[in-house]
Amino acid sequence: MTDAGTACHSTVEASDELVQMLRRHAEPLPSPDEVESFGSFFDRFGDARIVLLGEASHGTSEFYRARAAITRRLIERHGFTLVAVEADWPDAARIDDYVRHQAPRPRKGDVFARFPTWMWRNQEVLAFADWLRGHNQGLDEQRQASFHGLDVYSLSESIHAVLAYLDKADPQEAAQARRRYGCLTPWQDEPAQYGRQVMLSGGKGCEDGVVAQLRELLDQRLDLLHKNVRKYGTISNTVAAATKLEGTIRRKA
Repeated sequence: MTDAGTACHSTVEASDELVQMLRRHAEPLPSPDEVESFGSFFDRFGDARIVLLGEASHGTSEFYRARAAITRRLIERHGFTLVAVEADWPDAARIDDYVRHQAPRPRKGDVFARFPTWMWRNQEVLAFADWLRGHNQGLDEQRQASFHGLDVYSLSESIHAVLAYLDKADPQEAAQARRRYGCLTPWQDEPAQYGRQVMLSGGKGCEDGVVAQLRELLDQRLDLLHKNVRKYGTISNTVAAATKLEGTIRRKA
């Protein structure tokens, strides 16, 4: 064991070859706060279809500001129209509504409440969302830039979003969905316990109900699309997320 006051530090030195390679290829960058000059360094990627932006650590302000500056440049100067982040799908959908002028600004605590909250509920993401909303102002829907989450870990939030949508679009189907998702109610806030219960019982758990709900929504897609194309697209992905998450938890048990 190592005492906190005498923590060991690596003494491995970088090779001369590595140092020389870094000197040849590294480029000094201005501060990310200088949005125009910083973003211009990434014009070289403007003809790509997809640009992936990583980070050395989660939650570091400089990285968030850098990603925002790069993304702004790609949207403004190179026509990119979709931002996909490592965040829960239904929470990101609320931000998408905001930036595309489909809903008022989310209230504090409404979105990104699941750990780690600091990844997306921070000032840097708020500033980017405000900028994106301003960018989309007055643009045709097809030209607006959207904001989407890639994660499917938010079981409770996904179910809530589906039910809220169906309450307005199809109250009868909403009642059916509540019965189907009711199987998952005891575990919505602790989905890992659901997997444990399925493992101990040796059964299929809630699979039949959540799959049936996904199929039902897909069967009604023409009618629901006619009512609201954007909302149906968002909610169909949310149902799929809930279905996939249920299966993932059950298989990992």
